[in-house]
Amino acid sequence: MQYYTKQQLQGAGGYNSGVRVGNWNEEVNLQETKLKELLLKQQEGSLKLTRFQQRMAVALQPVTCTTIRGDGFVHFGAVVQFANSASAAFMTCDIEDRDTRVGDFSCAVSASLSVGSVACNTFLLAKYSPAQPSIYDMEYADDVLHYGQKLRIVANPMVQGEVLDGAGGSRPLYLYSRPIGTTHFAKYSRHQLVAFTDRASYDSVWQIVAVDPGQRGDLCLEQQHGFVNDFGNQLEVSAHSSFSKGQKSVCDMQRLGQTQGQLDKLQEEPNHWTFLTGTIVASLPISSDHGAGAQLLIKGIAQSADAGQGGWVGLKRKLLHLDVDGSGAVDAADLSTAFRHSGLCLNGGELQLLAREWPTVHSDQVDVLALVQAIEKAFCTEY
Repeated sequence: MQYYTKQQLQGAGGYNSGVRVGNWNEEVNLQETKLKELLLKQQEGSLKLTRFQQRMAVALQPVTCTTIRGDGFVHFGAVVQFANSASAAFMTCDIEDRDTRVGDFSCAVSASLSVGSVACNTFLLAKYSPAQPSIYDMEYADDVLHYGQKLRIVANPMVQGEVLDGAGGSRPLYLYSRPIGTTHFAKYSRHQLVAFTDRASYDSVWQIVAVDPGQRGDLCLEQQHGFVNDFGNQLEVSAHSSFSKGQKSVCDMQRLGQTQGQLDKLQEEPNHWTFLTGTIVASLPISSDHGAGAQLLIKGIAQSADAGQGGWVGLKRKLLHLDVDGSGAVDAADLSTAFRHSGLCLNGGELQLLAREWPTVHSDQVDVLALVQAIEKAFCTEY
């Protein structure tokens, strides 16, 4: 028996389910099923439009840029924006545009022309202390960012749906770059990749240099490579030195008596970035959910200690050696030195997190015995 009309067999929708002709009963049930699925997805919040609205609500949260003091300098712990001098575009982190490869978590970086400070285009500055400082590593005791000093750029934790704090959230995301390879490169320009990752490796360490032809700035705005994503028109950001092809700088320097072989090419404005700060605050708060963040930090320490100098046994010996009087209380500064000698670099926010999770009588000290037990437990669980 034929349940379909001639029009339906020929592909035309001449009748709808309200007309009881042909396969009307199945069409009514199909529409009811689709409606039930739609209402269920709407209730669960799994509709594409709902997910998009939730994503935009998190990424576009208004954020006030901050600084530690109003002395005109850029300070560690400040909430800043990065603006490119070439087109006044702001660097942006897209947390949902992720690398799908197993074991390699990273999310995309781009530049947007939109005005305003929101969660996805504001960042934190964290000081970097090398495990074995050399004569080329400039270290300063204050919290002012100096030219030539190395640092890490941390994504605003609000972009991950967390509260803004000085530690960068429970899982900080660091701006990093790695050399061009067959599997890692910028999507459009094919230059060196720049992205955000949760691995605090040396690939996430950056250096601030002045606008000088003798020094090279690698962070580049690719003005010729634009694309469109959920945030609108974007420009790609890569690690590349953009040079002028003209002879203007050569002629200017030859006018001063310098030959062409002595000249350094002048980088163009796509390599020039500026800091934008805002109102004055004392310091950023530490996350109220510091327990989960501390456990993630301990897990990372256990993993890094296994691959570091002396392994976990060497780190344990260094930590216990700090407890001279047997009280278990160790200064955070001494703790940072012990970690650094084992190849681990903890910033100020991470040390505060350890001090809050394993406190002593003094706020700037850590219970090293409890800390060693926590790292040892995480190490045994991991391996």
